[in-house]
Amino acid sequence: MNDLGRTPCPTGCGRFTPGPFVLMCRTCWFLVPPQLRGRVNRTWKARLADPRDPDKRAAHEDAKAAAIASVP
Repeated sequence: MNDLGRTPCPTGCGRFTPGPFVLMCRTCWFLVPPQLRGRVNRTWKARLADPRDPDKRAAHEDAKAAAIASVP
């Protein structure tokens, strides 16, 4: 596999995500508590349903930041 489209995991683990639309690498994703993973997914789906809503965007950005911060 080449590096086209892959981005570094934002947790700083040194791994890569499969593409720019994936929050973090698989290893780090499963270190995030399940409730927080659910929150990230719910806010992402809500944001997709109404991409112009700034409140939904902010909720998703907050959930992503919390998920990244939760990885040891």
